Amino acid sequence: MTTVDVSRFRRLLLFRRRGHPLQILRVLEDFDGWYYVVNLAGTPDFGPYLHAEIVDAFDVEQAPCATRDLTPTVGGNAAPSD
Repeated sequence: MTTVDVSRFRRLLLFRRRGHPLQILRVLEDFDGWYYVVNLAGTPDFGPYLHAEIVDAFDVEQAPCATRDLTPTVGGNAAPSD
């Protein structure tokens, strides 16, 4: 499995698949607002994508069901925001 340099990204977003609420798509958002699919890291399909492309191509709900900031906070730890 390919590792991803998370310092390039602002947030981790979790999207539920439409019609399959137990299936989650993990997506990284970079500082410019582009989206990258975690499971496709190391492949040409990793990204970048626009939000609408993620929703349509992967059949997920419009809004993420959870988010996590990946940028360091004052204490040095990224806190979950879900």
